Amino acid sequence: MQKIKRVLFFFIIAFIFVSFTSCNSKELSLPQSTQSIILQSYKTPTFISTQESIPTKPKPTLPPLPTATPYQYSIQSGDNLSSIALRFGVTLDQIYLANPNISPNSLSIGQIIVIPDAKNENSSTNSFTSEALSLDLSTPLCYSTVTNSTWCFIKITNNTSSVAENISINFYIFDQNNNLITNQITTPPSNILPPQKTTIASYYFKNIPVVTHISATLLTAIPSQNNEQRYISATFNQTQFTISENKKTVHIQGTLQLQSIPTSYSWLIAIAYDKDKNPVGFKQWESTDLVQQYHIDFYLYSAGGTIETIEYLTEVR
Repeated sequence: MQKIKRVLFFFIIAFIFVSFTSCNSKELSLPQSTQSIILQSYKTPTFISTQESIPTKPKPTLPPLPTATPYQYSIQSGDNLSSIALRFGVTLDQIYLANPNISPNSLSIGQIIVIPDAKNENSSTNSFTSEALSLDLSTPLCYSTVTNSTWCFIKITNNTSSVAENISINFYIFDQNNNLITNQITTPPSNILPPQKTTIASYYFKNIPVVTHISATLLTAIPSQNNEQRYISATFNQTQFTISENKKTVHIQGTLQLQSIPTSYSWLIAIAYDKDKNPVGFKQWESTDLVQQYHIDFYLYSAGGTIETIEYLTEVR
């Protein structure tokens, strides 16, 4: 009996020893990290609404044509009021009425003007749908400059009995193989051309040193309606005319006398011609001072040959 108790005691001791070592071996078998753990902050994803498209680079578009409501237009490089009126199918009067404080010769890039509704009966009775006038065009002439560019001129004569308005010309330049290099729309320095009078249109072609083949077509010329009510008569009295020794620069002084006080602007256009009556230069003098008499002093330069005669045109509103 005593022997049995001793055997049972050793069996219990052995069982406890085995259990203890088994537990320690499990603890020691756990892997130990040799690197520190860096926790990443959680970012909430941003979702794009299914009703909105992902923005893309906008494509350039042409300015919209006038609608029943006025449209605001930003002046671009090369714009003038006549070309803008032609582009949008409105008249100069409609533009002036929609922009009463506009200065036609002082447009700046980025300036905002209002383009009225072309069908607005209250804006003007003129329209580009009027029967076009047939004006006489001379052969275009071009003069190279020291900056490897070219000035081109053309004479426009009104042999009709109507005052011409909204005149525009398209110049076409070709190479020696008669391939079109470029074409440009331009307008005269004045908005109107009285009967039996001549004006010019010109364009400065940058980076075209020599022009050997050029032609031009008349795009628009409509009879001016109610011009006696819209334009003021004026007379230029030249008091001094001094020409340089090479006859390419003229100093002009005089007085512009108006029939009444203007409401918008006063223009004097001086056109220089050579001995063959070809245009070689012009100067447009402008004032927005609302007075009845102006004292004028300016210089006119030739882009081509020598200056032989000067002709003047006035326009006052």
